[in-house]
Amino acid sequence: MSISRPLAINIALGTVVVAALAAGIIVLHPWGTPTAAADADTVQLTGTVQKGVVSSTITANGSLAPGREVTSSFAVSGTLTSVAVGVGSTVTVGQTLGTIDSSQLQKAQTSAATALSSATLTAPIAGVVVAVNGSVGETTRAGSRAESVTPSGTTSSGTGGSTGAAASGFVTIADASTLTMTANIAEADIPKVTVGQDATVHFPALGTEPAPAKVTAIAPTATTSNSVVTYATTIALTSAPTGLRLGQTAQVSITTRTSKTAALYVPTAAITTADGVSTVKVVASDGTTTAKTVTLGIAGDVGTVITKGLSLGEKVVIGSVSASRSSPENTPGRTRFGGGAGGFGGRPPGEFGGTLPGGMSGGGRVPGGNN
Repeated sequence: MSISRPLAINIALGTVVVAALAAGIIVLHPWGTPTAAADADTVQLTGTVQKGVVSSTITANGSLAPGREVTSSFAVSGTLTSVAVGVGSTVTVGQTLGTIDSSQLQKAQTSAATALSSATLTAPIAGVVVAVNGSVGETTRAGSRAESVTPSGTTSSGTGGSTGAAASGFVTIADASTLTMTANIAEADIPKVTVGQDATVHFPALGTEPAPAKVTAIAPTATTSNSVVTYATTIALTSAPTGLRLGQTAQVSITTRTSKTAALYVPTAAITTADGVSTVKVVASDGTTTAKTVTLGIAGDVGTVITKGLSLGEKVVIGSVSASRSSPENTPGRTRFGGGAGGFGGRPPGEFGGTLPGGMSGGGRVPGGNN
């Protein structure tokens, strides 16, 4: 039987297209790759009932400061004739800090003794000199003999009243026998903080053991920065490691609640509470789980205290995760064999691969070709 030339061309082109599609299918979707999605596997997460001290803490950052700073100034203005200390000097009470020209004072005062006293400035406290304002030959202004300034910058004693006045004094001495830090506590946490609470201060730069501390003061008014409201809280170290420097970065953990003694606790995620009743799922040795009613204590950083209902070492459920393998059948862009009405890749009848009733005689056609 002879085959017309147009039909032969159509058959040849159809064969080429089928071969190309088949090759593409093999490359993009190799034989043996599963096409059905596997069932999701659920993995149960568990923990154990443990025993220890449970505490709830609030953390904040700040910097190390002296417990007290005192700025001292000459009682009268005059020309500096000597400066006896520098920044970093350690001074004792009564040590000379500097002098001014007494000849001008003697002219203005009837008593030579009252003039010499005004011409010499001595240290009101022992400590470290942190600021010296003035050098020999300069004129120093009169001010308070001694003005005590807290680390937060407010005057706590003396006759001046502002941070600026304190800063303009001749010499500022820091009493480093007591070290403090000021931490800004968020308004949501400040109700939990009270004076006298225990705290722990860490010094990242030193890598030493943390220092014990206590909360000593809480600012009565808030400070707002970038729409965040905080309260300045002062923490005083009860002992300090060696090598500390004023202004050093410090991180504090304030203990707001604690169990004091060792208690049973579980991860907080293991507890379910509904209608005022708390339960924990306990895993038996055979893998089955049973919900037990428990009585809760304080919720801390490591978990929640269980005062009744569980025993040490019991395994409890804290959650589960699902891991499912994606199916190649659902992979976007994968070439599928078939999927259209009688055609490869969903081509309509009459294109290559479209089979019409009657078989080959109704074969595919090439657009624009001869039939």
